[in-house]
Amino acid sequence: MKTLACWIGIVLTAAAPAADPAKPLAFTTPVSATRQDDKLLIEFAISRPADVEVSVLDGKGEVVRHLAAGMLGRSEERR
Repeated sequence: MKTLACWIGIVLTAAAPAADPAKPLAFTTPVSATRQDDKLLIEFAISRPADVEVSVLDGKGEVVRHLAAGMLGRSEERR
């Protein structure tokens, strides 16, 4: 079995409305990736709702696989 070294990239954008726009967008739980059987579990948390993209990056920082994208968290407008 061949192993490929890669990075998991999480891109956060501040385009989404926030309850407190002055509150900086940051990770409140650091990104972690753990293997569970034949799956990879990626976990993280952010300080406020935002658009998030999860991608696998190669050693050059280029995207080799796009995993997910979309709004993470609920904005105050939708509550």
